[in-house]
Amino acid sequence: MPATPAESLVARRVSGDAVLHAASALDAKRLGTRLTLFRKAHATLLRAEDALRAAEAKLVETKRVLAEADHDQDVAVTALAAALITAGQPRLNPFRKLSKYAPARLQQIGYADEAEALLELSLKSRKVPGVNPTVLAASRDAERVARAMLDAVEDDRRAEGRRDYARERCDLAEQPWETALEGLRRAARSADAQGADGLCDALFRPVARRPKSVPPRAF
Repeated sequence: MPATPAESLVARRVSGDAVLHAASALDAKRLGTRLTLFRKAHATLLRAEDALRAAEAKLVETKRVLAEADHDQDVAVTALAAALITAGQPRLNPFRKLSKYAPARLQQIGYADEAEALLELSLKSRKVPGVNPTVLAASRDAERVARAMLDAVEDDRRAEGRRDYARERCDLAEQPWETALEGLRRAARSADAQGADGLCDALFRPVARRPKSVPPRAF
């Protein structure tokens, strides 16, 4: 099974760290500028990866805020429907004269669409015959949570954009990293051929991986 992009990034981080750690303990003068170029390429890749992880974490947070805002909207829809009934609106669909959505249907549409519809509904509800303090309070709360949802939707859109940009920067850093690594490997082989026997093996020895835990055998 091919590695995922995230697994590939981790593999590059681990292998690059291992190469640079090995180089720090060797006489790497024969590698010339190749080691410097790889060190720079690796640092660039790590910065790009860290930025991607931060952007992904931020996106997870905005998705959580969206879910909470959606719950708040659904609660506000239910409260406004109940309040409108106290003002004489139809019990089966208290939104019938105010919106194309019944309460249950309004709670099922998309985040931003629900917010826009709820904003319109909150304003219209203040003008119904028999409006009372309960309706006014419910409509104000509906307006508040709808505006909060629109803010959350915009924050999420920006977070997705930043995640996509960070992912693109990671993609752009990968090829220079691979090129610099190959250049370093060739420089090490060339140094070995000129008498630095074992330099390539010392730099590029396989990275030890932690063995997978084996569950105890059932008897």
